[in-house]
Amino acid sequence: MLSVFGCSSSSDDSNEGSGQSQKSCVKQVKYESRTYEGVANVRFTAGKELGAVTFTPCDDTGRQNGDDAAPTKSTAYAIDGLNTAVAIAVGEEADEAKLFAVKSGKGLDPELKRFIDKS
Repeated sequence: MLSVFGCSSSSDDSNEGSGQSQKSCVKQVKYESRTYEGVANVRFTAGKELGAVTFTPCDDTGRQNGDDAAPTKSTAYAIDGLNTAVAIAVGEEADEAKLFAVKSGKGLDPELKRFIDKS
């Protein structure tokens, strides 16, 4: 099974009619001007350290005061067998990194699908 990391929240019925909307977001990072989304349940080997990534702030708490969560940093690693334009590994250490794939409205990149099928 393959899934995208995510989080969501919604207001309860006590906020009905208050104008508060439901919020949801997906764990995303920025690397080399590309946005990657977390993908779970994929076996891979993290390779060469690539540099820093920035987690995209996620307003899943429904804050109304305009304060945005500060972006956080982590480390990107190449994934053995995948082009970094398709997916990267992200984590403080390579052996604990999670897979993040380029965000696309078309679903998973064909190269990533083949990689998953082989794993």
